Amino acid sequence: MKRTDTKKALAGKNATELQTELEALLKEQFGLRMQVATQQLTNTSKLKDVRRGIARVRTLLGQAARTSAAPAESKSTRASAAPAAKPRTSAKRPATRSKRGSSTRTAAKSARA
Repeated sequence: MKRTDTKKALAGKNATELQTELEALLKEQFGLRMQVATQQLTNTSKLKDVRRGIARVRTLLGQAARTSAAPAESKSTRASAAPAAKPRTSAKRPATRSKRGSSTRTAAKSARA
């Protein structure tokens, strides 16, 4: 099956079907990892395909969750709920040099001269 066919098939599923698909892919990934550990897996590209399939399903689940939650919130509640963030300032340390080993270096320099 081509990737575009897979994407279309996943896009047509609802959230519960996507969840069952995700569970099946995670079990398949576990089985493939066990085959890799015992050196029984010959087609290692299958791992990449399953990993990407998991990512596709999780992306679709996240998009579905965001779209279902978006109508419940209005713009006014979102704007008032989050206060403006303060700019981050870094605390500057005083510029000091390490004292460790400095006396031995200066003694060695003067001994060479």
